[in-house]
Amino acid sequence: MIWLIDQNAKAIDVAVIIPLFNGSQWIRQTLESVFSQSQPPREIVVVDDGSEDESLEIVKSFSGITLLRNPDKGSHCARNFGFKHTNAPLVAFLDQDDIWHRDHLRLMSTILEQFPQSAACVANCAHFYENSLNFPSPVLNSQFFAPWDFFPTNSVATPSAIVIRREALDSINGWPTQFTGTAVDYYTWLRLSVNQSLIRNHCITVGYRRHNNSQGTKLRLQNLEKLIDNHINTLADALRYRVSVYPQDAVLLENRLKSLTNISDIITATITADQSLLVKGAISFEESLANESTAFISSMCNLLLWFLYPYLDPQEFTLKIILKHWPNKAAKTRQGLRERIALSRILPRHLLAHPFDLSLWALLVEFAPLISNKLMPR
Repeated sequence: MIWLIDQNAKAIDVAVIIPLFNGSQWIRQTLESVFSQSQPPREIVVVDDGSEDESLEIVKSFSGITLLRNPDKGSHCARNFGFKHTNAPLVAFLDQDDIWHRDHLRLMSTILEQFPQSAACVANCAHFYENSLNFPSPVLNSQFFAPWDFFPTNSVATPSAIVIRREALDSINGWPTQFTGTAVDYYTWLRLSVNQSLIRNHCITVGYRRHNNSQGTKLRLQNLEKLIDNHINTLADALRYRVSVYPQDAVLLENRLKSLTNISDIITATITADQSLLVKGAISFEESLANESTAFISSMCNLLLWFLYPYLDPQEFTLKIILKHWPNKAAKTRQGLRERIALSRILPRHLLAHPFDLSLWALLVEFAPLISNKLMPR
């Protein structure tokens, strides 16, 4: 079967760029979500990084796609390579395992028309783990969005959620390829918003697939200490651009960045079961966030858990080490961490593996109202 864009649908002046590497398990569904857009893009480019599975044959079954080869360079270089081989004034990136609601591009381009000074528009995402996702009915609900307000935590889940003006991406020399690790995408959002806010549509039009073969999971399992060092160095480079425009923000943002060093110590202590290092790191972490809001502390605890997640296997004792040995003296971060654990998939996974662990049930009871509220349909 050859997939065709609906020729009767009004096309949008958008280039869609999809990095591809051994994505045969997901790429068909991803491309179907592009070809099903109520207003299709003018350009669709797939950049292959040297796939050895059936990915390329699947891509070729879709008509109108430009397939480029850029082997063994990685997804960041693939995005930049695709960017240089397109010319539409708006650029949308889509990962090979993510999907869009059929009105995603229509809504995003409409918002950018309404806010001509904004460099990019970001959509909300829903995480999914299976092959399908039931999107809620999408609406226009745009608000200003400042990534620097959340620094050093990334509040954009995936590049699949953003549509960028070509001139804005050109102004920062395209997608950054000088860095490695998990902060490269975030670096892009920070650079795009150095001078002014972006726009976010508070409506879910992106499906962000979670699976154990994701690049982020692989990087965390390979060398976590190096990954965090790269993360800090990448964000430090972005910070110098912000401080050059807003020097009054320097102290606050530099202190926030230093808290990532505490996260590194905490992770090392947790994985190696070093109780004294955990206590020391937790207290330093608490002190570095002393003047921050409860919401921001919660976001930093969430970042800590994100780095740790691949190591929180229910058969291991890493979660128990955190829950048991996080010091009461670090009360705000202790509460924030317990709340984030309770509201994530971490708690049910561990309860299923350890149904007689009373500390896990106590955590469930403590945060039952928040868990119930999260599960309520909206």
